[in-house]
Amino acid sequence: MSFVKSPWLGLVAVALMALALPGTVQAQFVPGFAGNSTMIDLTPPPGPPPAPAVNGVVSFGVWSGGLTTLSTALGVAPVSIIGGGAPDLTAPYVYLYQIVNTAVGAPVLRELDVPQLAGSFTSGGYLVSAAGGSPTVFLEGVTPVNIANPGLGADVPVDDPAPDGSPSAVYGGPVGIAGSATAKTPLLMDLTSNPTSVSITWGNVPGFSAVIAPGEWSTIVYLTSHIAPVGYQRGDLHDTGSVGNGDLPTPAIVPEPTSIAMLGFGLFGAVAYRYRRRSSAHLGVSA
Repeated sequence: MSFVKSPWLGLVAVALMALALPGTVQAQFVPGFAGNSTMIDLTPPPGPPPAPAVNGVVSFGVWSGGLTTLSTALGVAPVSIIGGGAPDLTAPYVYLYQIVNTAVGAPVLRELDVPQLAGSFTSGGYLVSAAGGSPTVFLEGVTPVNIANPGLGADVPVDDPAPDGSPSAVYGGPVGIAGSATAKTPLLMDLTSNPTSVSITWGNVPGFSAVIAPGEWSTIVYLTSHIAPVGYQRGDLHDTGSVGNGDLPTPAIVPEPTSIAMLGFGLFGAVAYRYRRRSSAHLGVSA
């Protein structure tokens, strides 16, 4: 009995090896996924003029290498919050977000909705400095992101037209993290109720969490994922009755393990079918 040599066998072997071997990620901020989105509610709710409307900047960055390398490289520690679960130290990607309230007079900011696909975030919380345990903010080089410098990257004081697939600014310079005792920590988050977004909520709980008033900023919030960022989707920034939106990094959809296995069986099936056809044709010619 002889086997028919086919380039399909080599292709299948390479494909299955690629599926079976886990990829490695470099410990760094992922290029193209650090920056900010300006989120302004251009249609404020009814009320005496000027009606309060959301006006804020959401800065973001995506770290590859996991929470452990992030903590070591930037001197931070993760803190769990209600609904965020225990920190997932096995997830290779950490999505980071920080809010600055740039409104004048009103309103306070209470919630950030971060886009996700198919429940792609596995845990969440916020970051504190390893030395001292204070809340944290992004550093643009050596400049803190706060009301004086409200965005990571170029500050764009116009609404980000979401969803257009790009944020207000993409920042390619050095990103750091510093302690900020006045940064507001979140109260809770919801990873599972909405399959397309994660909600992160601030609230008035003395000594634990406070809303983000005009001229104030949040600590850096983290979300872990086993999935790399693929692009940008709509995120929402809320007051009680007003919402602004802009584009934020979003993980890709990847096949589940059963789907990968089915793909492997399908490839083997295709090769077997092709081999049987060739064998039948060969026997027919020999006869």
